[in-house]
Amino acid sequence: MLARVDKTWFIRMAVMVILVGLASVGWAGLAQSLSGDWKTDDEAGYEDVPAESTEEGLEFETPFMVDVTHLLLGIVGDCGTGEEIDPALLHTSFVFDLKASFPYGLDDLLTITLESPGYIPIEISGFQPVTFSLLFFDITFLTVTDPRICLQALPGVVIADGVLLSHVEWRQTRRLTWDDFQVKENRPAGVDESAQIFSGLDLGWRSAPATQSGSGHVARIQTSSLVVRNVMVQTGSWVVAGTQTDSLLNHEQRHFDLNEVYRRKLQAALLKLRGEGKTAKEAHEDLERKINETWKKAMDKLNGISAVGGADRVDGLQDDYDNQTEHGTEAGKQEEWDKKIDEWLKDPSKAPDW
Repeated sequence: MLARVDKTWFIRMAVMVILVGLASVGWAGLAQSLSGDWKTDDEAGYEDVPAESTEEGLEFETPFMVDVTHLLLGIVGDCGTGEEIDPALLHTSFVFDLKASFPYGLDDLLTITLESPGYIPIEISGFQPVTFSLLFFDITFLTVTDPRICLQALPGVVIADGVLLSHVEWRQTRRLTWDDFQVKENRPAGVDESAQIFSGLDLGWRSAPATQSGSGHVARIQTSSLVVRNVMVQTGSWVVAGTQTDSLLNHEQRHFDLNEVYRRKLQAALLKLRGEGKTAKEAHEDLERKINETWKKAMDKLNGISAVGGADRVDGLQDDYDNQTEHGTEAGKQEEWDKKIDEWLKDPSKAPDW
């Protein structure tokens, strides 16, 4: 049986200021991206400025923007738990219009990507300056239009007390063993199966700089940034003591394999997506919308659609697999699914589309 990872979105209002910045100039397509450690060589020309602890939080200077001294973010939390993410683990990168020249102004800024280990990166496209007047001069900070920022934990990676729980990523040469499962003395209440694998897909991506097309712009996913993983969380997967047979292990492995089929289909589909708009910002927003739609359709096809508003639940392929094989106890049906999944792994395009 498959235990799925549900995505719960939670928005937490900002209640304090965290200052995060970065540097290092790089070129990508039609935009310039700043990220990583600052350098002191002729190519970059920036020196790393360590964070300074203040009453508001952590401060990082942004010397690559005209009149803007710092980036200000409110508390960044975990969308699922609402808990604050350690500011020291947050990382931002800036993307500017290639047509702009250094030093850059606020109008040149296209997006800011915010990321942290174990979370899906998000792109921020709404900014506004805030100026503080001091005795002899003014200081301008860059703030985001919507301070309600949270990051969604990677679906296949469970984070507890800031620690990534043990997990296995799907590999052709690495089959599951019973050592990957927690042993339970008895089945959980209301559960008839003898084992469950806790697995799911997670997604991370960045958009490439939008390019001009006719009178508009086109955006796509930066190929090198796209990460679609199929992971099994060992601490959430279990087997009842005394039931660890080869046939049952194969049944759980095939749940994992079925996820891999759709990981490959999803990755191929995402790379074909193009966002369109009159402006670069609109193109990026259209791309994000299409990515979210494609992700949802793929997950609904794989895992089914929960019953909402009185509607009946719609089973997904994982449900069909469990139902037809009777959780691996029907040997004939299990063999049919084994062959089917093997064929789909060789050619994911043969698997049902969403």
